[in-house]
Amino acid sequence: MKEKLWKYRGRKIRHSMRHAVARNVTLLSLFLFLSSFAMIAGVRKLDVTYLIGREPFRFLFLHPKLYFTQSAVQQVYWYILCAAVTTFAILVMLYFLCHSFYKRMIHRQKLARMIASNSFMESKVEEKELWANGWKYKQETISYYPKMYYRVHKGYVYIRIAMDMSKHQSRFLDLGKEFENGLYCDLVEEVMEDGFVCYKLLYDVAINRINIEDMKAQNGSIQLMKTAAWNYDTVPHALIAGGTGGGKTYFILALIEAFLKIGASIDIVDPKRADLADLEAVMPGQVRYAEGGIIPLIEKFKNDMISSWEVVKQRPDYVTGKNYAYYGLKPHILVFDEYAAFMEMLDFQAKSKVDSAMKQILMLGRQAGYLVILGVQRPDAEYIGGAMRDQFGLRVTLGKMYPVGYQMMYGEADKSFKHKNIKGRGYADLGYGSIQEFYSPFVPKDHDFLKSIGKLVEAQGAPVAAATGGNRSEQADTNSEGA
Repeated sequence: MKEKLWKYRGRKIRHSMRHAVARNVTLLSLFLFLSSFAMIAGVRKLDVTYLIGREPFRFLFLHPKLYFTQSAVQQVYWYILCAAVTTFAILVMLYFLCHSFYKRMIHRQKLARMIASNSFMESKVEEKELWANGWKYKQETISYYPKMYYRVHKGYVYIRIAMDMSKHQSRFLDLGKEFENGLYCDLVEEVMEDGFVCYKLLYDVAINRINIEDMKAQNGSIQLMKTAAWNYDTVPHALIAGGTGGGKTYFILALIEAFLKIGASIDIVDPKRADLADLEAVMPGQVRYAEGGIIPLIEKFKNDMISSWEVVKQRPDYVTGKNYAYYGLKPHILVFDEYAAFMEMLDFQAKSKVDSAMKQILMLGRQAGYLVILGVQRPDAEYIGGAMRDQFGLRVTLGKMYPVGYQMMYGEADKSFKHKNIKGRGYADLGYGSIQEFYSPFVPKDHDFLKSIGKLVEAQGAPVAAATGGNRSEQADTNSEGA
């Protein structure tokens, strides 16, 4: 494949951009003021009554009837005042109409100042002589300035820096956090191109938030934001952490609703008997909240995963490497909220049993389509260790979380985490090692999860076994403590 002879990398950052905003605003203001003054002064010679026809506008344009008795100096004062007011009004209007252009100019100015303040540029002082009288003066000239390009494309900010083997090259490879904090953007990825390092950032992430109606599962992927999707067939399992009021429960309910729309089989575990346990009213036989029902359900989910894939391997159309979707099967989802709290209630033998079953599901569930959505308030390393954590393709933190919580979720990530008091806002790793700011789908106040999920369950058919493809008629567990 032929490579492009030339690739547009964006607007080149120059040393003169350090004062871009002040310079451009000053020049624009001067131009608008002079233009307004000339136009207002010109209107004085014309009878524009038939064009204006209203007294307030006559005053604004200094209609002759209003100032025939004034002196020339007073007229000029009126002209200046009206020109200044007009200039200010136009500048305010342009600020709102061209706000994106203004923000780009701010970004380029910050990048130029960053280069200067971090001494990424090199200069030398030369002594020059005036041609006329032989006087000498010193002038500073730039001998080296890094090739940095700024571009905004499809909602993303791209910053490319040339790898020119200068003494600053190692620093150029470690500017992601500075770009995030300085430009108030979210670093999506950092890639190496031909001779350049490219930082891809997302600006104003909140505008990419979607409504719950737009959260759809199709072709092995669920759209979580306009710019983010969870490819659950490729990177299965989800770990969702968040404290009270962070939006964790709503996000889990939204995932349940999205999976039900494609006919997935869903089992729900809520040992605290909180919001998810309420789904028992519309999902009979699929919700567990007592220890006596939870542990047998996990064991059954694991055994169903193993046996169902053994059946698939006996099919005449079996192809090595294909997953459940290739054979037209639906995914099976185990939603387990407050996993760490449940593990703390168990004795050693029960903990080992649950831990072993969960690890098998996490390691072997992708191909068979048996996925886990785990919800925790705090990602406790005692129950969700590094090896187990790495099996989760989607990792989401919602609401306020302490630095140790982020470290447990994402490991040693070079990320600047900030808290914003917005419900459903946090951070997410979509399974590719890049942590980005995240907003869970917006749920309107009039949205009733019980009703919407109940309708979806009813649409799948009353017998649970018909929807899941498994032998759900044999209920091995109940919500009674003694079972």
